[in-house]
Amino acid sequence: MQKLAPVLGNKAPDWTASATLPGGDMADGDYDRFLGDLCTEFDWLPQPLLERLARCYGTAIRTVLGTATSVAQLGQQVAPNLYEAELHYLIANEWACDADDVLWRRTKLGLGMQPDQIDAVHHWFATQARLGQAAQ
Repeated sequence: MQKLAPVLGNKAPDWTASATLPGGDMADGDYDRFLGDLCTEFDWLPQPLLERLARCYGTAIRTVLGTATSVAQLGQQVAPNLYEAELHYLIANEWACDADDVLWRRTKLGLGMQPDQIDAVHHWFATQARLGQAAQ
């Protein structure tokens, strides 16, 4: 990029070497403490789901979960440990446009799913598109 920058007219200095990645702004970069705090804050969330969401989204987990105070408030479980709240987050914040974006590009959850589970995520997106709600 440094070689292309002058050709493209970019005169901005490098800035990414010390930048925090989205969701990585946890106190002292201490993931174990962060996870422990999440276990207390979201004690209603099943541990495997909490750990996956924390690993995938870091501090953005709070945005993924929104105001939910129970698993039921995360919406329908579309596939194992994949709820509507996360799908809506991915659409709104990570520009996921379809099931393949979620399963293969954003989360890699498709790697551990059975074909019928993958089909369920595709069906969810198709239903949302028909209802005009996928972009909400």
